[in-house]
Amino acid sequence: MRQLIFFCLLFTLYTACKKEKTEPVIYPDYGNLQVGNYWIYQRFLLENGVYTPQNTIDSSYVEKDTLINGQTYAKIKSINFEAPSGTYKSLFLRDSLHYIVDEKGKILFSSENTVDTFSTGYVILDFPSMDTVAFTFAKMDEGVFMTDVPAGSFQTRNYKFTYVLYPGWSQGGDTREVINRYAEDVGLVEETLGAYIGSPIYPVRRLIRYGKN
Repeated sequence: MRQLIFFCLLFTLYTACKKEKTEPVIYPDYGNLQVGNYWIYQRFLLENGVYTPQNTIDSSYVEKDTLINGQTYAKIKSINFEAPSGTYKSLFLRDSLHYIVDEKGKILFSSENTVDTFSTGYVILDFPSMDTVAFTFAKMDEGVFMTDVPAGSFQTRNYKFTYVLYPGWSQGGDTREVINRYAEDVGLVEETLGAYIGSPIYPVRRLIRYGKN
């Protein structure tokens, strides 16, 4: 009888431990970083919510996976319009839980974290004097947004990099916002390419087509 009781006790403990074992959490894929995937974009100028199309088409594609410091990154190639014609630039990204990070560890997106500030800094003009132009910070917007681009309508989560301009530099407004919009299982559907201190116009690129391998 004692052996039977001991066996039942062991079985109960084993069953309890087995039930406590949890499955790994799988987060939604907002990077879409599989080799062979590509995105085609059109350039626009954005002013006061109005998009004006430009006659510029560019693209990005995942060329291959590569190891950096023991981690696997997707190598993404894009046309570099700041260099001679036909020149490409490379970006290295990986999914890390619900984050998208680059090879330097910079957080570019999170599908879950809308609380933390990912980075802060200052813009300092070093000529002709050391003048502080803006304070900067990056974080995710709260919630899910409907984003309309030429490729269609997507529910997106939005990464925002904000410039808070110092007095003397805020004639065109106190803030500038660089916003990148990501859709699940698609990737980056709209990207703000820059912000200018004295102008309300933002250059952006918007998705017109994408392909998955």
